[in-house]
Amino acid sequence: MSNLSTTSQTTITVPAEPAILSANTYFWGAASTASNRRRNEERRQAEVAAYFEALGFEVERSGDNVFATGHGLEIKFHFSESCTNVYKSLSVSRNGKASNITAIRKVAAQIVSSATIAQAA
Repeated sequence: MSNLSTTSQTTITVPAEPAILSANTYFWGAASTASNRRRNEERRQAEVAAYFEALGFEVERSGDNVFATGHGLEIKFHFSESCTNVYKSLSVSRNGKASNITAIRKVAAQIVSSATIAQAA
């Protein structure tokens, strides 16, 4: 019999990126009733806010906007539905310069890799 030592590993998971962050909403149609449009707006904004909070951003919601700051990024996400159209925008700035969704994905990757390094130590 050999002496095998077992170590417990804790898995750090970052929630999946909400599809609405990178979705092309150009051909989307709005919901038919006002209550369904407001429900869609609330659902989309809530899932994005929860994702940013899980990544460690400070999140603030104001009207149709979700603002997130942290990790050197400032993010503004907007989602709304009118009677006929769906409007979505994502603005990301890194240290005051315009960026894109890649910056958010890099933050998520850094969180996972730093957690892995911490576990190995």
